[in-house]
This record gives sequence, C-alpha cells and structure tokens, in this order.
Amino acid sequence: MGLCSLRSKTGRDVNVIIWGGLVEQFRQAVIGAHLLGVKGRVQKQGQIIHFIAEALYHCDHYLTQLQTADRHALTLKSRDFH
Repeated sequence: MGLCSLRSKTGRDVNVIIWGGLVEQFRQAVIGAHLLGVKGRVQKQGQIIHFIAEALYHCDHYLTQLQTADRHALTLKSRDFH
C-alpha cells in the first residue's frame, strides 16, 4: 500500500491511498511520471478525508501548461533515486 498526503488550497489534508495491486497494475505511470493523475473515490470519516485510488495515469503532458508563481515554466529535476 502507498499513501500520499495532499493539502488543498483551503488547507484541508487528504490522504490518497494506493493499494499494492494498483501500484503493480499501473507500475509504468508510478515509476515514470513526474505528474501522476489519480482516479478514485472519496471516503470521509468525520474530519478525515481519504481518496481511494482506482486508477493511475501518467500526466506529464500537462506539465507544459503549468507555471511557477512568478510565471516561469517549471523545471523538472531528475528522479534518480541512487
């Protein structure tokens, strides 16, 4: 299982839960993407919000449309884990 925490613009934390079988099924996207798209469902329990991933997508093609706060193009760093 993988877990990723995201914070929205409003300051709310959301846990994205990615079960092990899903990581294996979408391995190329998980390993290769700088920008990972996640499709799934929301699960809310009190103030705790979980997003249960059902599919993962390689979304690097959207990176050309993103800019930093000072309107510069994003610069990607190496994902070399060695």
